[in-house]
Amino acid sequence: MVAALVILADDNPDNFSSAVGIFESVGGIGMMIGPLVGSLLYSTSGNISLIHPSNITTGGNFGLPFFGAAGAEIVCLAGVMILLPRKYRKSRIEQGKNGDMTYVSVMDMMKKWRIILLVVVMSMSIASLTLLDPIFQPYASSSFNDTPLIIGLAFSGIVLVFSISSVVAGKIVEKTYAQVNVIVGLFLVSVAFALIGPLPWLPSLQTSTVSMIGLVLLAISLSFAIIPIPGEILLMGKGIKGGKGDVALAESSLTSAAYSAGAMIGPLLGSAVDDAAGFDWACLVAAAINFFLALLLLVMCSTRLLPWDVAKKKVKELERGRETRDIKLIKAEDAQERQRMENALYHESDPLLHSFTVNTQNLFSGDVENEVKI
Repeated sequence: MVAALVILADDNPDNFSSAVGIFESVGGIGMMIGPLVGSLLYSTSGNISLIHPSNITTGGNFGLPFFGAAGAEIVCLAGVMILLPRKYRKSRIEQGKNGDMTYVSVMDMMKKWRIILLVVVMSMSIASLTLLDPIFQPYASSSFNDTPLIIGLAFSGIVLVFSISSVVAGKIVEKTYAQVNVIVGLFLVSVAFALIGPLPWLPSLQTSTVSMIGLVLLAISLSFAIIPIPGEILLMGKGIKGGKGDVALAESSLTSAAYSAGAMIGPLLGSAVDDAAGFDWACLVAAAINFFLALLLLVMCSTRLLPWDVAKKKVKELERGRETRDIKLIKAEDAQERQRMENALYHESDPLLHSFTVNTQNLFSGDVENEVKI
């Protein structure tokens, strides 16, 4: 995941949010397909029924899903080795050894409190996505009498919605204000958890329809809360070490760490609160955390402590101005160099021709003291 984000940052510096959206979309599709393929491979032998879970006691082919996953990884490895440009296998190592490229470390990035805040926001967003994994199935089974098949299809549909909305969010983030997308996404996550729970003082909303609406809203809002963050971390890191260091590696490391931390925190937090107070209070805690983070970002943006998009626009304007200036300078230097080379070729390579031309010009200008030398 770290290497993939580094490659995305290098190849898509101007469209990084769209690239992250596609990256998250593909990951969501993999999360949706994986359990289905694994269960199908497992049920290829033995008295296994996907419809009647009471028949799972007589063994299936337990090793086949793992062998299939290993084979798929080998095929992907071969494809990466063939299709990946050679610059990602060689030039970075050589440049690092020759001292031509400097790298911004993760510790340098963590010294900026704005980056720490974004990492925390991303961790809690991922935690919101995984918080329901251990607790929603028992809740839906006891409250709505849903079968495991219905619950599995619901989760697959939510992952599909997240995959589609991630691509859309990536496109929207590039054309709008990134911090607005994050704040609105966090507020909508709070509303989604309030519907899924529902809130302890709104028992009338405890229906399967309201829960499904909340799950769909959760998937859409999380895509808008997560997708802008890697690009903003990358932008903030470019100011470190005078903007000369490579930030992609540190940014991808922080993003992967936030993703892993959120994937661990979510199930632990959800199961702990669910055991202590119930499903509705677990959703209330998740809603409160996201609401607090949204308010925190809103206050900081309103006081211009986090002028992300202002900085982004200034950076783009400076880059455009610098590129225009450099192009004009290169053209001017090329013209001067071309004239210098022509003069050098004219004067140095054929002195006889030069003498003839100069004296001819003097002759026709009335300077009869100079003779034409042929």
